[in-house]
Amino acid sequence: MRTRRLIPPIFALMAVLHLSSCAQTEPNPQAPTLSVSEQATALLEDWDLDDAPGVAVAISLNGETVFASGNGIADLDYGIPITPDTVFKVASVSKQFTAFSIFLLQSDGLLDVNEDIRTYLPGLPEFEQPVTIAHLLDHMGGLREGGVLAPLSGWLEDDVETNRQFRRLVARQRGVNFASGTAVEYSNSGYLLLAQIVETVSGQSFQDFTRERLFKPLQMTRTQFYSDRTVLLSNHAKSYAPKGDGYANIHHNSELVGSTGLTTTAHDLLKWAANFETRKIGSDELFQNMAIRKKATDGRSATFGRGHERRQYNGLETWSHGGRIAGYRSFLLRVPSETFAISILSNRSDFDTAKIAFGMVDIFLSDSDSFQLEAPAEWAALSVSDAQSYEGDYELYPGTLFQIGADGSDLTLTMMGSDDTNVLPQVGQRRFALDSDGDLFVEFEVDAAGRPTALLYVIGLHGSLRAPRIELESYEPSPVSASDYAGRYYSEELATSYEVNVEDGVMTATHIRLPVATLSDYQPDMFRAPGTALGRVKFVRDASDVVIGAQISAPLVSDIWFERIVR
Repeated sequence: MRTRRLIPPIFALMAVLHLSSCAQTEPNPQAPTLSVSEQATALLEDWDLDDAPGVAVAISLNGETVFASGNGIADLDYGIPITPDTVFKVASVSKQFTAFSIFLLQSDGLLDVNEDIRTYLPGLPEFEQPVTIAHLLDHMGGLREGGVLAPLSGWLEDDVETNRQFRRLVARQRGVNFASGTAVEYSNSGYLLLAQIVETVSGQSFQDFTRERLFKPLQMTRTQFYSDRTVLLSNHAKSYAPKGDGYANIHHNSELVGSTGLTTTAHDLLKWAANFETRKIGSDELFQNMAIRKKATDGRSATFGRGHERRQYNGLETWSHGGRIAGYRSFLLRVPSETFAISILSNRSDFDTAKIAFGMVDIFLSDSDSFQLEAPAEWAALSVSDAQSYEGDYELYPGTLFQIGADGSDLTLTMMGSDDTNVLPQVGQRRFALDSDGDLFVEFEVDAAGRPTALLYVIGLHGSLRAPRIELESYEPSPVSASDYAGRYYSEELATSYEVNVEDGVMTATHIRLPVATLSDYQPDMFRAPGTALGRVKFVRDASDVVIGAQISAPLVSDIWFERIVR
């Protein structure tokens, strides 16, 4: 049985999706003779290189900056080093600034977060269940994800992306992933629309509003939302990803703001974090609104609602949010009870920001009376019958399935369509290791009877993705008939089409701008296309058993209708 480090191809999409931060780690072991600052420096020493991208870190405690460091290179072409004042793109860390802007306007009496978003953006479609501003703030709007609709429509990774384009794309949608308020699902689309609501209500561009109402008062002089990709930024870091023995420069032509788009420095982010204590801007009511955690009707909490996540960590209440776009990685974490904050900005795609952030919490706050190292919970090894009860299929995203098997009392995991199988060593109650590095895990949710209902794919300290257990029919793939499926499939919602062809029993889908996708059937009339924008393709038949179209689903996008046009 061959094993390997298992990371689904779908995580290439994580620049537009999200992982909520987790709150479990072991303290970083350090020699007792090292000072706190020396321990922090040692934690970053692997990135203190003069020929590789790296990281900027700044830490404040009780209102004072107690540590700041620049490690690695901001621009490999010119050998410019990173400092705590180097400018980075921070991706989804932007969201808390957007949420704060909405609540500022509510404090001004200019909007009500409980209003239908169509009150402020009348060009949007009227859904069966109204979507409110609060739904968008709490990731409960159910809107399809623009960052996934775009590649389904044929956009390439380096195409220009603007808020206006994405608003048009969202406005064309007639379906939703779920009725608003009934579930929680991370949504960049929602925060793009929130930025446009700020513009509509304030009469200013989002860039101007945030500069005047947020950044100037807080003296965040190196911070700005930019909706023009051609603007030249001084002292900014380029983004990189490992390639071969070196690094490749990763370009991203995004002009999106609201869900992303913020450029800032490690030092400036500490000024923002300090405002949650000093409240230089914002009323007490505003900060209360920022801290509210709502639940959807399915019982799940909006952990990462309103642009920051509330987590318990070693006895401490933490508020944090991470970001990732192109080769940039970012993390901002606050511990209000200790008046502690840390900002981490990196320009390399393989940097684990959350691991360093919580490692710094261990270093700087382990002497606090509130710090209580969480002891590992006791657990019992699975029995053979227990292992057998875990067997089944778990769908992470449409068309991305984990198959759990049992080998005696051991569990195994195989991704559908892969020849690689992982044996899962048990490391906790319903918790299993996926790799030898100790940063990939599988956990299982169970019902009252102890039967697994979902699999959680846990990625280090960045949290988990939930894969519900599904029931698949017994099915044996067979050669596909061209007469059943071939034709052009057009989507009004995406204004795009795919040509479906069948040759020698193999089905392909061709888009004018995208690589040809090979579709593999795994259920009757249901196909998957690993490594492409097409997650799951479900063909639909009429009363005469003729295929009339297909529903395409992908991560954070459900059931887009494509009508079959037979020539």
